[in-house]
Amino acid sequence: MINPDDKHDPSIDWQDLSFRRRSRISESATDHRFTIGLVVFILVALLFPWYAYEVVSYSLERDATKALNQFGIETQSQIDKANKESQKLRAATAEYQLRQRIAGVRVRGVSTGGNLPAVLVSLGTSNTYEANIAICQQAAAWLGRNVAGSTLRIQKHRGNQPAQDAGEITCP
Repeated sequence: MINPDDKHDPSIDWQDLSFRRRSRISESATDHRFTIGLVVFILVALLFPWYAYEVVSYSLERDATKALNQFGIETQSQIDKANKESQKLRAATAEYQLRQRIAGVRVRGVSTGGNLPAVLVSLGTSNTYEANIAICQQAAAWLGRNVAGSTLRIQKHRGNQPAQDAGEITCP
């Protein structure tokens, strides 16, 4: 069996509660650590503003780039939408103008003599290609018969001047 008194160092007086100071570290080592700490503190103090500036600059640049990209996307979307609306408006206007030009086409007379029936047409601002269907419908009414598949010779009405040949059309 182990005696509990054998574990203790006989040179230690356990009744004395005063604490000994440990041996002091040499003064030069303490000065050296202080100098290193001071240098690190100064370096951090000098570099922190630069580091903070770089971080804030990067953050602002990233946020500005993100905002500008989003703005560009939204702007392009609005431009595309406006272009589609403008294109629809132009198409509707062109269709309206075409209908107006075709509505101004009038058959002034029909002659059935010769190989092909001759149709005297006041085209206005239209042409025979645009007014093909309107000419055929009006010529059928003048002739009193269906002209589908028939070829018609077109003469352009010019008021008091002689009629001018405007070509031939085949009715659909």
